[in-house]
Amino acid sequence: MMNVSAVSASHMAMSAAAQPLHTLMETQVTVLRELAASQQQIARMLAENGLGQTVDVRA
Repeated sequence: MMNVSAVSASHMAMSAAAQPLHTLMETQVTVLRELAASQQQIARMLAENGLGQTVDVRA
């Protein structure tokens, strides 16, 4: 016979541990989006000034 309270406590512990990880992941995604937007802005400014047109952005 399985102890239901142990399963529930384990599930609650996993949920409690997952929440900070989820928050961290959301923060990382936000930072990466901001970084990408910043890089796009820099690329536009360089292109407007005729610079950086031979840079391989696929590397």
